[in-house]
Amino acid sequence: MILDEILSVLSFQNIKNSDLVEDAVIDGKYIHHIDDFFCELGESINGYEGYFGRSFNALIDCIISPEFGGNNLKRIIWKNHKRNIWKLKKNFKVLQDIFREYNIELVLQ
Repeated sequence: MILDEILSVLSFQNIKNSDLVEDAVIDGKYIHHIDDFFCELGESINGYEGYFGRSFNALIDCIISPEFGGNNLKRIIWKNHKRNIWKLKKNFKVLQDIFREYNIELVLQ
């Protein structure tokens, strides 16, 4: 019963269960708020409308769980990141800390 509910939620959130993604490329010009960041990252890893967390705790869950496609993630290439430092404020630093803690290289372009 519970497993069916979990599988239903996962299919609704468009998770392609790909453990092949090593590099995720996101574009800061589409990021105006922390929610936009999660959308950009989710689509980079899991395709159109893909899910990769909607909060910091959910992001960590996705990084460590193969079900979300993050277990092989090695690098995030963040294009046009400079405006996001200002837009995301302290959240930008939190994201950097999370990626550092889980040995995901953050390439800021």
